[in-house]
Amino acid sequence: MADPSPASFGTQANALLRKNLTYQRKHIWTNVRLILVPVFLCLLLLAIQQVLDALMNSVSQMANDCKTNPDMPGDICPISNPPLLPPMLQLPQHELRSVKADFLPYRDLPDKSCRVTEGSCPVTILITGDKQPLGKDLSENIFATSFAVNTSDVLPSLANNVLGSTEAAGENNYADPRIASDLPIYSIQPLCSAKSTWPLSFAKIQTEVKCVQGLCLWRNNSAEVNDELFKGSWKGNPAGLTNEIAAAYDLKSTDKKNFNVTIWYNSTYKDEFSTRPLKLVRVPRSINLVLNASLYP
Repeated sequence: MADPSPASFGTQANALLRKNLTYQRKHIWTNVRLILVPVFLCLLLLAIQQVLDALMNSVSQMANDCKTNPDMPGDICPISNPPLLPPMLQLPQHELRSVKADFLPYRDLPDKSCRVTEGSCPVTILITGDKQPLGKDLSENIFATSFAVNTSDVLPSLANNVLGSTEAAGENNYADPRIASDLPIYSIQPLCSAKSTWPLSFAKIQTEVKCVQGLCLWRNNSAEVNDELFKGSWKGNPAGLTNEIAAAYDLKSTDKKNFNVTIWYNSTYKDEFSTRPLKLVRVPRSINLVLNASLYP
C-alpha cells in the first residue's frame, strides 16, 4: 500500500526539475533562436557601424583630395568659382533639320538635298506676329555676322557670339555637356564663308567652332507656326519624318514701346521619360536672341 503522506520538498523539487528539463529538451531550437537573435542583431549593428565609418573616412579623404588636387572633377568636388558658361541655342541634329517636304506647303525651306552633305543644312527659326516689317527687321539682326573671341578670356567672350549645340543641356547650370565633349560648337550666322571653322581651346579642353547658316522665316500667324512644328515631329506627318525647327517666335503686338513675345521650344530635350532628374533646356539663349535683336535701331 502506497504511503499516503505528502511527498517531501526534495522529491517535489526533483520532479519539477525533471519536468522542466523535459520541456526544455522538446523546445531546444526555440531556446537557440532566442539566444541567436540578439547575437545576430549585435553583429548587424557592428557591420553597419563599420560601413558608416568607412564612408566617412572616404568622404574625408575626398575632401582632402579636392583641396590638394585641382584636377578632380566638378561632380565630385565643390566648385568654388564656377566659370561663366556661354548660353547656347538648342540645334537639331544635321539629319533632322527642317527641309522642304510634301507634307509642308512652304517653299522657303532648304532643299532636302542638304542632308546628303553633313553640316550643310541651315538651322531654321520661325517668326510671326502682328507686324511683318518688324519681323523682317528682327530677322536681319538676330544672328551675328562673324565669330570673334578674346583669347585671354575665352568663356565670357563666347557669349558675344550666337552659339548653338546639338547636344542637350545637363541637369544643372554648373557644367555643360557640350563644353566638356569633343563635339563642335556651332556659330550661327546668316551666311558661312569658305573658311568657317575655328579651333578653340580653354582650360584642358580642345574643340572647334563651326559656322552653320541660320534662316529666319516668316509665317502669317501662330496657327501656321503650330502646324509646322507639329508636322515637323515624326508622329505629326504621314511620312514619319523629323523636320525640326530650332526655335519660333510670335512677336504679337511688339513695337518700340511694347515687348510681347511668345517663344516655342522643343521640350523633349528635358528627357522626361528617363529615371534620372530632368535636364535643363536651352531656352535662355532663345529669349536673349530676340531681346537683343529688338534693341537694334
